[in-house]
Amino acid sequence: MSGVEGGSIYAIPCNMNNNGPSGYVAETAFSAPRVPWDYYSELGCPELKTTDDLLNMLSDMMEAHPTNEAGDKAYAISMWKDWDTNYSENAALLTYWFGQQVKDSVLLSYDNTITPLTDTEGGYYKALQFLFKANQMGLMDPDSATQDWTTVCDSKMKQKRVYLFWYNWQNGFWNTPAHGESRENYMYVPVEELEYYQQADSYYGDGRVWGVGSSVDDEKKLRIMEFLDWLASPEGLDYQHVSLEGFIYTVNEDGTYTLTKEGQDRFTATIQVPEEYGGGSWSDGNNQINQWIVGSAATNPLTNECYDPSLWASSIMRKGKM
Repeated sequence: MSGVEGGSIYAIPCNMNNNGPSGYVAETAFSAPRVPWDYYSELGCPELKTTDDLLNMLSDMMEAHPTNEAGDKAYAISMWKDWDTNYSENAALLTYWFGQQVKDSVLLSYDNTITPLTDTEGGYYKALQFLFKANQMGLMDPDSATQDWTTVCDSKMKQKRVYLFWYNWQNGFWNTPAHGESRENYMYVPVEELEYYQQADSYYGDGRVWGVGSSVDDEKKLRIMEFLDWLASPEGLDYQHVSLEGFIYTVNEDGTYTLTKEGQDRFTATIQVPEEYGGGSWSDGNNQINQWIVGSAATNPLTNECYDPSLWASSIMRKGKM
């Protein structure tokens, strides 16, 4: 790199985007309560003023549906421990409901104030209270203290054994056009007292980085840089964020993309890949790194749409028809 002084260390940020430092392109807030629409409407779409009302509604939902259709025990809330650091990650992500975001040992608020993580009036404390009450009411999955993310995702969220989602991308493990037609998709439910914190998409990167080790020789370093350059290209990003053209998505006459049936079901079912693409299951062949130089919120210059398939016009139009 020209202009780099000897001994300096440089790295490439993860998850950058090209939509500007204050842009947020998702259709819904990053963290907000989401429940199965069929069970919610079955209860009469109750008005929820407080998080206590939300817990009572979840209790009614569990009482009406103690198991999924396969007869497996279901829970209002399920947690996992393997994302925890110096705080509970699940609780940290509920602080968004209370107008704050956890940043190391402090809470950032939407009014630009900063308070300690342990502030008893803060969002983290409120999130812990919410989860404590849920456990006292018998709404918590008893495996929450020991299970990991993979277990929760594969054996519970994908099996409709958890009734409260909070991440917007958790919807992808259940929501499909077919579930939408039968009104089973997870949907946002309003809670009057909540004031959400929503940060912008990570224009400059999310704090993690890609780097090259100092002991790598020049020949390998060149190959690594060629690979990273491809990862950051529209072609590489299509592979990472979308997958295989012709199998997972098709190209429309105007150059935009549409998900195939396999593409719609790729996160909710076991999809077998045709031999012409290499065979095996789609999940085994999908990108296992789970990090990107450019995030899915970025705009693909070849389509003028985001790399995230849920934000394509074809996907939004399909949702509108449902």
